[in-house]
Amino acid sequence: MIDRIFSLIPFIAGAIALTLLILTYKKVLVRKQIVKKKGLVEIVLEKVNASTSLKKIKDILSFKLFIITGKFSNKNDEYVIHIVASILILALIGTFYISRFTDIWYLFIITFIFFLGLPFFAFELYFEYKVKKRSLQVPAASEAISLGYGDTNTLVGGIREALPQMKKEVRAELERLSYSLEQGDPEESINEFISKTPDKWMKILGTIFLSYIKNGGDLTESLDFFNDNVAYYILYREKTKSQMFIPKGIILTIYALIPFAIYANTKMFPVARVIHFTDVKALKLLVYAIVSNTFSLIGVFILQRT
Repeated sequence: MIDRIFSLIPFIAGAIALTLLILTYKKVLVRKQIVKKKGLVEIVLEKVNASTSLKKIKDILSFKLFIITGKFSNKNDEYVIHIVASILILALIGTFYISRFTDIWYLFIITFIFFLGLPFFAFELYFEYKVKKRSLQVPAASEAISLGYGDTNTLVGGIREALPQMKKEVRAELERLSYSLEQGDPEESINEFISKTPDKWMKILGTIFLSYIKNGGDLTESLDFFNDNVAYYILYREKTKSQMFIPKGIILTIYALIPFAIYANTKMFPVARVIHFTDVKALKLLVYAIVSNTFSLIGVFILQRT
């Protein structure tokens, strides 16, 4: 009886979330003026922005999406809502599929966590790949900015002159910085740039910009010093870190193959459908596979950042 009650937890949570979503949408439908201006995604965004913690998570994901795509869009926040909603729906569908074969409550929770974790880890791995790729482009971008500054004698002008020579991974964020420098307070813009960028080499570059804004001086000399003393270390460091992608990729592949292996077994051997979800040893192995791979991925991500 207790197992059956616990087995309904994911579905109860999903039903509550869906009910709240419908009630919220219904409430908005009553206000015809708002309905004409706002859609469901905009309403969800308002709710998210109203919560400090949720807004922080949304902003982090939105910025990571900007780094991955190399394109800044005002709709990045909406894309984040779409992605998160799709992952939640995928997790609920996966959990519902498992419920057809077993009523063990903890297996439902683990399945739900698995379908949430798989796209998250894949997203994080691809994000780190883009950051690593961008890091290797920083020295060339710095050199191009130095040459551009020599022609214009302004930071914004130097960045703008250099943009056509940069690759898109590093160009997008520096282009965004150049517009921010023009439209707002330069010091605040650079401080925001330093705090948001996930790349330590870009942070160092931002610190050079900040020192120039505060103290003046010859930006070309500082950028040349950066290139002469840091460029080689960047290449060496990033190539060393890239070795961590191999175990990450292997673990993530094994992680992703777990449901496909179960599905293939049940198709080739119908009796496996019973064994997978009723036999205690088989259930323990399934739980162990998901939990161990989850912690292995978390551990590898943490190790790379230390």
